[in-house]
Amino acid sequence: LGWCALGEGSDLGAGLTGVSLDGRQWSFRDHARALSIAEDHVASAYYFELDPSSKIALDDRYEVTTHTLMSGAGEVHVFWHNSPEPLFLHLGGYGIAAPSTEAVTATGSADGIEIRTPGYYSVLRVLLGPAGKVSPEVLSPRKGWQNAHLFDRVGAFPQWRSTAPVPANVPVVIYVDGGRNREPLKPEFSIERMPGQLIIHFDGKTQVI
Repeated sequence: LGWCALGEGSDLGAGLTGVSLDGRQWSFRDHARALSIAEDHVASAYYFELDPSSKIALDDRYEVTTHTLMSGAGEVHVFWHNSPEPLFLHLGGYGIAAPSTEAVTATGSADGIEIRTPGYYSVLRVLLGPAGKVSPEVLSPRKGWQNAHLFDRVGAFPQWRSTAPVPANVPVVIYVDGGRNREPLKPEFSIERMPGQLIIHFDGKTQVI
């Protein structure tokens, strides 16, 4: 389904991880470099930039590492940062289109949310991570919008954001899926934490991170 990425604005975080010093100004994933590529597991990393006036000096040693586990039942995203300063974290789910703001409906709980528009749905579920909040984001068309995939109309996506700054090397594991004219799938998950590893069982496969 793509993501809200081709219109102008700093709020276009659908389908993306992100970091922030204050939980308000965000630096989203950009220009990632590949670490590994397989049919069902992609890993990458990207350097992030923060406000130069902050107490953190920009340093290209600091980056976010992401793993994406893919199946016919959606994706599991795993990510963490390595900055010495704790940071707020973000992950956005699949973006979907709606004919109007009123046509967007959302139902959720502390660890998951489902957004529906006529003919589409987008699901986000937190599997492992620090305290956070899930919420719907609804975006109005703006410059560049008609060239964005699906978004010649109102755009909507689910998002998770940590409620407090998160220390380095704390993994966040989130499931996302989106679809058209079908009910959401309900895959099974389990996660084992080992020293220096996460073992994730997802949709009949086992992945080691």
